[in-house]
Amino acid sequence: MKKKRYLPFGYQMNEGNIIPDILESSAVQSIFENYRNGASLQTLAKQMQQSGLKYRENAVWNKAMIARILDCEYCISKQQKWCYKAFWQQHQQQ
Repeated sequence: MKKKRYLPFGYQMNEGNIIPDILESSAVQSIFENYRNGASLQTLAKQMQQSGLKYRENAVWNKAMIARILDCEYCISKQQKWCYKAFWQQHQQQ
């Protein structure tokens, strides 16, 4: 039976709570950073394929999967928190 992905890539369910998956969430952060720096969806898909992380079993990374991550409201809100956290940490050190 084909397994469907119900949670956004980068997250997992633990005791009824959605929590970051350590490996996947760092990949999500990298996808956002590289996209902001001008990487194309196709380039990001190739990078993810080379990383060895699976979006789902027996699937080859493609532009649609990357676009889904970039459009995911849950991922975007978490990414904004990462950005704000990094921004404030950087300015507090100055």
